Amino acid sequence: MKNKIKKLIDLKSIITLLLVITLITIVLLNTAIKDDAIRTLFVSTISSVFTYYFTKNNKRNEEEL
Repeated sequence: MKNKIKKLIDLKSIITLLLVITLITIVLLNTAIKDDAIRTLFVSTISSVFTYYFTKNNKRNEEEL
């Protein structure tokens, strides 16, 4: 149980949750990001985080097989 709590409070998890919450807020509030550089940076960061977590899970499954 303690390990699960430690993993949840892990810095990577906090950053990921904040990015996802920010993305959901932007989408639901239909907020326009006017600066192209900031928009590009945000989209790249979100894409990198999602790609990391989805490929990380697949690599673990392949190693177990």
